[in-house]
Amino acid sequence: MNKYLRKAITAVKNPDLVWKRINHILKFIFKMRLTKQTIYFWGGSFGDFYKVSSSGGTGERTMFFLMQRLNAAGIALERVASFSLLPRNMFLFCFDVPSKDNLKKLANRSKNKNILFLWEPPSVKPENYDVAFHEPFSKVFTWNDDLVDNKKYFKFFYPQPDLNVNSELNFIEKKLCAMVAYNKTSNHENELYSERKTVIDFYENKSGNDFDLYGRGWERCGYKNYKGSVVDKIETLKNYKFNYCYENIKDEKGYVSEKLFDSFVAGVVPIYLGALNVQDYVPQECFISRNDFQSLEELHNYISSMSQNEYELYLKNIKNFIESDKSKFFSWIWFANLVIESLDFNLNIQKVFQKSELQLINRLKDEVIKINRASFQGAYRSQYGQDRFVYETFFKNKSDGVFVDIGATDGETISNTFFFEKSLGWKGICAEPRGSVFNKLSDKRNCVCFNGCITDFNGETEFLEIDGYSQDLSGIVKSYDSRHLQRIETELENYGGASKKIKTKCRRLNDLLKENNFARVDYLSLDIEGGELDVLKGINFDDVFIDVIDVENNYKDSRIKDYLMGQGYELVSRIACDEIYRKI
Repeated sequence: MNKYLRKAITAVKNPDLVWKRINHILKFIFKMRLTKQTIYFWGGSFGDFYKVSSSGGTGERTMFFLMQRLNAAGIALERVASFSLLPRNMFLFCFDVPSKDNLKKLANRSKNKNILFLWEPPSVKPENYDVAFHEPFSKVFTWNDDLVDNKKYFKFFYPQPDLNVNSELNFIEKKLCAMVAYNKTSNHENELYSERKTVIDFYENKSGNDFDLYGRGWERCGYKNYKGSVVDKIETLKNYKFNYCYENIKDEKGYVSEKLFDSFVAGVVPIYLGALNVQDYVPQECFISRNDFQSLEELHNYISSMSQNEYELYLKNIKNFIESDKSKFFSWIWFANLVIESLDFNLNIQKVFQKSELQLINRLKDEVIKINRASFQGAYRSQYGQDRFVYETFFKNKSDGVFVDIGATDGETISNTFFFEKSLGWKGICAEPRGSVFNKLSDKRNCVCFNGCITDFNGETEFLEIDGYSQDLSGIVKSYDSRHLQRIETELENYGGASKKIKTKCRRLNDLLKENNFARVDYLSLDIEGGELDVLKGINFDDVFIDVIDVENNYKDSRIKDYLMGQGYELVSRIACDEIYRKI
């Protein structure tokens, strides 16, 4: 019997040694028994659009991030050049319906290994929506709400590699409007290519230089407003106030492509025409609907006369949406997780042990610990992968760490520290002032749970407690940014809910650590909706060593970076709204 197994059995009788022994056996099992599973993808007629790259277009970057996420789960992603060369027992993702010849080649494969993504709309690829072509596939993912039945047809959203809003240029520096689009045609009754041309012709016949046109295929049309193709769509769009954002097709439920989000990320207000129910996914106050105007002249007059305050309110609404949970469905992380969940398989394990030893491993797993295999069963809980980044960058295989989670909510939902406690056995402190949420926190976590605020003094403070959709915007009243207050007001109006001011106890972090006998902190996660700088200024860094600090910085407050650099930290990375620092 392997020596690691003997040690593990001994550990069952001695709980104090369980974690040390289990780390040994896990390393051994994972090293010797797991082989990387390969899945193949076919990119349809789009060729290089589906090449894997960390730069370039949305499709290229999405495939790059998908490959990263799959690799972290022990899965290799490879393009299939020919269906004839495809191994029969491997998973296949098809992005859009293959040709009839390729569909015939799928007949010899198990349907359970074939998964289809209906990427393009019927105006571009009509065969996508002939259900006869879906027969060789066990699962079909589609944006089309009318097809979704959650049995064979499942919903996906166009993934966005970047969900941060650009705000480099101000209102005065920007030109009025632009359109970035290919010159295409279609015979589909709901196509919008002709509507794009109507916009172009409207501005061609108008004096002035309010409008610029970009994209391939227009160079031979002789348009005075044509400025050529673009290398970086976001970099181009950020120079404009408005972007004519017309989908490929109109009146289809659920067809919300990357076009809207390109505008959002560029810090541009989109003029939108497309999905029949776009407001189900993107708040109406984030874009201008072409359907609200009887003519292009009326629309042009509206955007030309818009005040700076009106314009900045649109951008504020966009930023609030991008930072909310509603936008997460359009993130590449959500898409990557959807792909992994669709596989319905556990990684293949080579039979390198005798059957008795396999049974022993399973019994050990059941009796000693429910192994939280993060890569395969989703132990990571962070909203944007912060916990994975922190673990893989700083604390790989560290099992004796200490965390502090300030603004811990229920301790599991989008938690930055859940993984460290549950999967690695770390100890620490979770702080949460809201009573109803704190009860859930104390039920879910075994660490020290403090029902109150952490700030720069001991005593009581006024706290705004919000119920409903926007509950995670709750925070210390005196710490709120004016933009945050506006966001709360907007979300309460749009999504319902209620707010009330309460008195809650507050402590300095040093005192709480001392009371619980923690002399150092490996990972501090700080997310309290505006009071982060007060917490940091309340820490006596001479009395406690804190290695890594993860700070939510919704409004890119430079004072946080300046203060932490003054305390001997360097900025390592930004993930969504979070900034991650490490002691130099």
